Amino acid sequence: MKLFRRLISLDEALKTVLTYAKGRETGVEEVAFEEALNRVLAEDVRSPVDSPPFDRAAMDGYAIRGEDSFGASPSSPVFLSEYFPIQTGQPMPADGRSNAVVMLEFAKESEVGDGGGEKLEIFKPVTPGRNVSLKGEDVKKGEVVLKAGRRLLRAHDIGMLASVFKRTVRVRKKAKVGIISTGDELSDPKQPRNENKIADANSFVLTALTQKIASPRRLGIARDDRVEIKDAIKQGLEECDGLLVSGGSSVGRRDFLADAVTDLG
Repeated sequence: MKLFRRLISLDEALKTVLTYAKGRETGVEEVAFEEALNRVLAEDVRSPVDSPPFDRAAMDGYAIRGEDSFGASPSSPVFLSEYFPIQTGQPMPADGRSNAVVMLEFAKESEVGDGGGEKLEIFKPVTPGRNVSLKGEDVKKGEVVLKAGRRLLRAHDIGMLASVFKRTVRVRKKAKVGIISTGDELSDPKQPRNENKIADANSFVLTALTQKIASPRRLGIARDDRVEIKDAIKQGLEECDGLLVSGGSSVGRRDFLADAVTDLG
């Protein structure tokens, strides 16, 4: 009696595959962070640095001592002689006094008469810490930023690795998936065309569908022969972690896949 006689749902098929795959390890490898998209982390990723690595401006404007701006308004601006033009992302001045950034929209540099020189005219006060990102505010050194077992599906995950200078990460090796097509009527489309055969398109479809999460290998075409199919499956299982076999699963006289699998136990 042949196997595969009963059609099953996608959910049932997935459950069966996951049951057999449970506990099977593919090993671990280290890859550059920019190559880690769609990979599964083998260990927690801890930041080797604080992010940001220093106190930095969160807005374009002027670094000042926030307390010096108190009372400023459009009708009664405050004039400061101690200030530093600054752009978003730049380190805060190391003067020990600057603790805030007043945005460009609320200040301008002005010439003050009577030899007063150039000063900063402020129209809106800022409190200490305003528009400043403190060292380690986003991520602390040693903090877990991505947990083991996570599949890095988002571009933001790669951005996180870059932002904390995590140049390499340890990930699970991709499972090696062998792809076998069966059928006397098939011809490899990469070989010279045979007008009496049809192209083996399925193996290329399966390769495209699996290459994001696995390492697919096309293992060629097995003819409609019970022994040849069995040998192809046996060899494929020796070389790969799993197999996808296309064709030969119906109940026709030339459908030997179920019998070949039965022969293998």
